[in-house]
Amino acid sequence: GYTDLKINYEPFFTLVGREGCRLTELADWLAISKQSCNRTANQIKKAGYLEVKTDPTDGRAKILVMTAKGREMVSIASKVSL
Repeated sequence: GYTDLKINYEPFFTLVGREGCRLTELADWLAISKQSCNRTANQIKKAGYLEVKTDPTDGRAKILVMTAKGREMVSIASKVSL
């Protein structure tokens, strides 16, 4: 199972999606501070579900993307919730 997940992580997976997104966008969508968003994103990264990569549209910016572990969890979760 995925015992290292918390219920408040769910919106991060939904909003990051397959393409990834910037932390600032995620914070805006969730209507939370960038600091709070970063704190939670770091917890999810530490658990191995998210990682930071260079934004392909702007080499100076970083985006959050799901790792293989994150994509696998989302795939399994979507089948269970059907």
